Amino acid sequence: MFVLVAAIFLSCSTSTEYINQGDVVAGKHYELIVDKVEVMDSVQFIDPAEGNVFVAVKFHYKNIMEQTVEYKELPTITLTSSEGEKTYKVNYEASNIYAIVEDVDYSKMTEPLEAGQTRMDAEVYEVPKADVAAGGLEVKINKTKKAVKVEVVAAEEAK
Repeated sequence: MFVLVAAIFLSCSTSTEYINQGDVVAGKHYELIVDKVEVMDSVQFIDPAEGNVFVAVKFHYKNIMEQTVEYKELPTITLTSSEGEKTYKVNYEASNIYAIVEDVDYSKMTEPLEAGQTRMDAEVYEVPKADVAAGGLEVKINKTKKAVKVEVVAAEEAK
């Protein structure tokens, strides 16, 4: 009986809750909003490796505490497959350019965040085109059960 209850509890506790871009995710020290997720063939003059594309994520978060929060306590995101078998790596060169284009100040990322302040952030991941085409990619908000599904808009639909 105990094993059955434990299995049910564990299966419920690990399920992902999908949210939409623009939804607020409340954490212990912050509120986070994923502003946009976009699949890109290049970021300015930076191209991914042959057969890959970029998945760019822009998000922001606010310190909801009455005291300063150290940067190590601030929220982070990860791009994974929905089953979690793959975790994609950040392309730092593309991320730096994307941050400039999206008006994100990376110079403040390792500074503490004062009470009530908001900070913009952005990351660009390099992903095989086949993985994007297969679907099932998600932006996970770390240390939560929340994620935003990566939606691919066909070129014809985007016009």
